Amino acid sequence: YEDGRTAYRTAMEMAPSETNKIFIQQGLANSYLYEGNHERASLENLNAIKMAEEASLPENTSTLYQLRALMDIEQNRFEDAEQSLMACDQIMSNNTLTDNRRHTLKLMSAKNHAIKAAKQGDFDKADQKAEKLKEWAQESENTNEMEDYHLIAGIVALEKGEYTNAVKELEQADRN
Repeated sequence: YEDGRTAYRTAMEMAPSETNKIFIQQGLANSYLYEGNHERASLENLNAIKMAEEASLPENTSTLYQLRALMDIEQNRFEDAEQSLMACDQIMSNNTLTDNRRHTLKLMSAKNHAIKAAKQGDFDKADQKAEKLKEWAQESENTNEMEDYHLIAGIVALEKGEYTNAVKELEQADRN
């Protein structure tokens, strides 16, 4: 891990843009996450968010907040996750993001809200968010969005203890 982090730091010095630097910084955060050092991963993610905010890059900032929310959900830090999701929602409502980016963030937010609700045992809310994802996927006719729906439906079923249904849904999701 340390060799990888050294490479990230070198790459950051050579990065041609702030956006590159920010996502290299998030890569550094991910290295700590994969290592199991969640506190350091959280700190490095906050550094990436700060860099994006200082560079006035709302699209990057909102994506980083979504990643932070997912990290917090995985650690059962639901209040922290909710704050990150709200920060992303605030960015989406207060900035002139492209329609495509706003749609992508809306999908990410719905997925994270569904996972959070399922992990908290609020299956009605989780199911509602999953159904919204399904509706959007059907409207867009985007197979990737439908795979995302199946991923979330599978995670919700897994949290419910509905293992047969979870496998059925996850088999229809992106295998990665």
